[in-house]
Amino acid sequence: MANGKFDEKVLDTFLEQYQEFIKSVRLGEFNLDDLIRDYPSRKARYALALERMRSKLAELKLQQKETYYRLYRKYKQDAVEKGLKITEEGVKSLIYTDEEYIEASKKVLEVEEKVGILQACKEALEDQGRMLFLLYENPENKL
Repeated sequence: MANGKFDEKVLDTFLEQYQEFIKSVRLGEFNLDDLIRDYPSRKARYALALERMRSKLAELKLQQKETYYRLYRKYKQDAVEKGLKITEEGVKSLIYTDEEYIEASKKVLEVEEKVGILQACKEALEDQGRMLFLLYENPENKL
């Protein structure tokens, strides 16, 4: 975050390199000491990225809700001014098909996907941490 603004470029870098991430959590030929030494910082980077993305998601959901209620007032007022009777379902239908609301919803969905990917990365790192602990405790055993 720079100046309180969310920097998606950092997170996009993580997401664009997910294939490399998947390769990196696979335990094969490796130096156990290097993996153990690097593990906390790798886990912290992904945990931080996940929390930043969750923050961005909360921000976008708030914007989506604001858009919903602004459009609700607009369509309700428009109906009153024209002397039309409109049901709550009718107003909702107008909102859900409004391009502004659709765009706000698409942004929420895109960030929800990124949150899911980062959550999966974090879980994979946690699994790797458990495997590293087992290997470190029992170096003669191979996984």
